[in-house]
Amino acid sequence: MKTINSSQLSDIKTLSSLIRKNGIFKIESYLSTSEIVKLKEEVLDYHKTLGDPYPFGSTYAINDPKRLPNESLQKIFFSKPWMKELFLTYNNKISKGFFKSIYSTHDYINNGELGRNGFLHFDRNSSLKFFLYLSDVTKENGAFYIQPDSHKLGKKLREKAWGRFIPTPNDNFIKKICQKFLGKTFNQVKNRIEIDYPELHDSSKLIPVEGKEGTLIVFDSDIFHLGGLIEEKGLERLVLRMHSYMSK
Repeated sequence: MKTINSSQLSDIKTLSSLIRKNGIFKIESYLSTSEIVKLKEEVLDYHKTLGDPYPFGSTYAINDPKRLPNESLQKIFFSKPWMKELFLTYNNKISKGFFKSIYSTHDYINNGELGRNGFLHFDRNSSLKFFLYLSDVTKENGAFYIQPDSHKLGKKLREKAWGRFIPTPNDNFIKKICQKFLGKTFNQVKNRIEIDYPELHDSSKLIPVEGKEGTLIVFDSDIFHLGGLIEEKGLERLVLRMHSYMSK
């Protein structure tokens, strides 16, 4: 997995090439210490007011983040021009689908359970994800895992699983009608490797994506990945991610 620095973010062509080739890249120290403190404060406040409990802690979703107040640090952070330019370059210049949702999880419960995202999978809906660590993250406190260079296979499996009518943000009315009556529902699409494609599962190929607080990870959701778990009591993980949905 390629690690870059913030000075390279203006080179959109190189960033897009990294995603196309590897499916992922990482930026260490993307945020300063003061930026992390302020953003973390806002995110934790959202968890207090909007967060829903789930088996591993708290989670919340913002499904229309463009409507957040302009002073929202979450909106400011995920509205950077280079992010949109990268999305446009990677998504064949189609802007529809950019900055569609924000999610955060605050994990601090170790109960031995495994959520759906704890299985190795590719996402059912293709997206470019911007994944920010707001705490130091290691495999002990919930780093997610990826299978390097698996995004091209993931795309083929996703397209095959959906069949002819794959929903995308750029769909016209006719296609939406056809998808509704002739296509598959979201829950019918097989995307878990251990369960749906066991012949492809090889845990030896997985690597943890670790990083200090302020690390930003950008990846194509077709890459095989799984959510991390808190392995030791007393540890916690706070993360924030933005999804931009693809039209490919």
